[in-house]
Amino acid sequence: MSRFIRISALAFSALVLSACSILPEPEQLHVYRLPSTAPSASTQATPSSMTLQVNRPSSSQILDSSRIVVLPDGNQISTYQGVRWSDRAPTMLRDRLIDRFINANSFAAVSSDDNHLQTDLQLVSSLRAFQSEYRNGAPQAQVQLDVQLVNSQQQIIASRRFSASQAATDTSVEHVVEAFGGAVDSLSAQLLQWTLSQAHRQP
Repeated sequence: MSRFIRISALAFSALVLSACSILPEPEQLHVYRLPSTAPSASTQATPSSMTLQVNRPSSSQILDSSRIVVLPDGNQISTYQGVRWSDRAPTMLRDRLIDRFINANSFAAVSSDDNHLQTDLQLVSSLRAFQSEYRNGAPQAQVQLDVQLVNSQQQIIASRRFSASQAATDTSVEHVVEAFGGAVDSLSAQLLQWTLSQAHRQP
């Protein structure tokens, strides 16, 4: 009986070891933060005395993710394998916009919707595009944001669609990430100037 038990144990151990050898290796993830190519400098426009809250953009399910989305061919949607953003795309974009507004000293105070503070103005937006698209075999970072500027009475006082794109220098993920940084910097500069001009029109 004891011999049977020993043989069974050896057979079981061999089975477990063979199973372990065929299990796939865990995916190695490379995590990227959103780079910035713009210098931290104050805007040339006159700052506003108002306070501003920048809300996290709403988005589709595919964009509300830390995966880096790519459209390799037409309407086909995919993601780069083995890489992630450091946060979900809408949160990452909101935080970058807040940094841009604060660095520019454009408003008396700038906060996020995480704080739930009372402010004079709110930027409410919808993220329509945050992906790499292939054009003539070369990737381009595409960012599109539909923005509404809302006052303290929750009235929409202005709205506009902002778009920016940046071509990557080659197809590597590192250069695609750099292209995203350039596109976001361009979009945030447009948004900063527009928001300031709208704020100056308010009584």
